[in-house]
Amino acid sequence: MVQAPKLNFPPEFGVLAADPDVLESYSRDAISHITPQAVARPKSVTELSDLVRFCAEHRIAITPSAGQTSMTAGCLSDTGVVLSTRALDKDYKVGPDPKRPGHYLAEAGPAIYLAEFQKSLEAQGYFYPPDPTSRTDALLGATIATNASGEDSFKYGSTRRWVRGLDVILADGTLQHFERDPDKVGSGAKNTCGFPFRDEPIDWFIGSEGTLGIITRIWVEVLKGVPDHFALLLFFPSEEVALKAVQTFVGQAYDMRCLEYLDAAALDILRAKAEGFECLPDAKACLYIKQEYQIDQNDALTETWLERITNFFEGQGLSEWADATQFFDDPESKRLLRRWRHTVPATINERAYTFKAQGGGKVGTDWYVPVDQLVSFFQTVRKDQSNMEWVVFGHIGNGHPHFNFIAKNADEYRHARELLLKHCQLAVTHGGGVSGEHGLGKLKTHLLAVQYSDSEIAAMKALKNQLDPHGILSPGNIFPN
Repeated sequence: MVQAPKLNFPPEFGVLAADPDVLESYSRDAISHITPQAVARPKSVTELSDLVRFCAEHRIAITPSAGQTSMTAGCLSDTGVVLSTRALDKDYKVGPDPKRPGHYLAEAGPAIYLAEFQKSLEAQGYFYPPDPTSRTDALLGATIATNASGEDSFKYGSTRRWVRGLDVILADGTLQHFERDPDKVGSGAKNTCGFPFRDEPIDWFIGSEGTLGIITRIWVEVLKGVPDHFALLLFFPSEEVALKAVQTFVGQAYDMRCLEYLDAAALDILRAKAEGFECLPDAKACLYIKQEYQIDQNDALTETWLERITNFFEGQGLSEWADATQFFDDPESKRLLRRWRHTVPATINERAYTFKAQGGGKVGTDWYVPVDQLVSFFQTVRKDQSNMEWVVFGHIGNGHPHFNFIAKNADEYRHARELLLKHCQLAVTHGGGVSGEHGLGKLKTHLLAVQYSDSEIAAMKALKNQLDPHGILSPGNIFPN
């Protein structure tokens, strides 16, 4: 790809390159800062198609940007134009799937916020399960492009599981429709690393991080009926005991909606930052569980869980810890619990950003391993802990906890990057992968070769070259420059 030092766009594209405030507003994601050359904000698919066609003809790089919630700088670029999708369609409609009797389908524009989309669907009696932490700030189209998941992925899998159709603007500006075979369901497995080129063509774009096309229309499966749930917080005197509980609950195949983990450092954040949060002062770990129920099952399932918890702690000789369990059933308490859970990553990101000037910052892991490997793997990783600040939380029921290293200076940051690579290499040897949901973006491209062979990467690059021969779409994402 050839990139001209100066960008000259026709005025009808409304590309902004001279307004520092506009450029700055598109220069950040959750943890990174990169100032773009220019910003475009098309308001229709036609405008978007014309802009992409112009960029293709003039070899100008395009990096799609939506809610800017990326953890890997995937939506940022200092080359070419950052293309905001926020002004595209926000409409949606829902009803029976005409090709799959007994199933339901929502058709939507890419610019509707995920939380708004879900809330509106629920008001009509439908449920769309993907539940990333950033759902209030993430646009629906971007959650497809990143194969987002979240805490409820324990039961419902990743976004790919729910996608039935996509309209995509390709690198030459043409619009193409992709549709899943009516007899097939996308994989809900966690893996956002490269392209699943062995699957259906629609899957190439799900999790492709803007490198193959720009999503302009979406068809997703939704469920009829909104499942209710209660939630539990279980506290433990040590990480070791908490991990035994994970093994027990997953091993017994309990039908949980989510199984999340918070370590001692995460609990310290909640004690300091989360309004109304209380727990035993000597608690060193916590499990967050959601259990769905039908109205006539609530009392019975509650009793079942209390019995499970009591039996587990008695089996560990820690019966008094069963009494510390907290129960959340009414809507307000569940909203409060969600805010507590999201306080942890928000605080980590804010704290890490204060060390940017010293060469520090956050390095977060996104590896995953089979759950039956989790306890031994967890213990192996913990042996690398030194004086650097670590906070661990996340999707432990999927074998996918996030280890967050908060580096206070350049030396710690280099060490954190070394640990990231080491732990990802170990995860792959244990049958897992390097990125369960955050993708590689520009910060973790070196991990592609950790998970895939040279021949697999060559196949991915061949697909990229086929769909984007001039390499204008999101250069620097997924593949190292």
